[in-house]
Parts: sequence; structure tokens; C-alpha cells
Amino acid sequence: MILPKKNIKLAVHRNYLKRTIRNLSIDVFGESKVSLLLVSKKRVLDFKKDKLRREIKTLLLNLTKELNEENNYIYN
Repeated sequence: MILPKKNIKLAVHRNYLKRTIRNLSIDVFGESKVSLLLVSKKRVLDFKKDKLRREIKTLLLNLTKELNEENNYIYN
């Protein structure tokens, strides 16, 4: 995970995001062998834990959906 200080000023917030992303990716992907590279490109201006957690979970679920569709396309 790449969470630059330029985008997320406080180390506490960067560490929280890393833990959250790690835990959610384990929940979403489970035993799947998936490698993720996450890069924060936008500045986090409003650091609200519930909102960020929801958005990250939505992103990971959408990624899972796209990966499943891609795998179905390959195997069919």
C-alpha cells in the first residue's frame, strides 16, 4: 500500500487506513490468491472512519465482481 504523507498528513490516519484495507481485503477475498497494489492519489480531506471504511469496502467488492466476471469470460 502506498499512502503518501502528502495525501494523508497524520501517521495515525495512514496506519488506520492500512489496517482497515488489510482487514477488509481478507474479509472480501478470503482464501483467494490475489495481490493488490493500492495507491492513494487523492488527498483525504475529511477523515471520517465510517465513511472511509464503507468506500474501501465498496471498492474491494466492485473489484471482486470485476475479477469474477473476467474469470467467467476467460473460462467460457
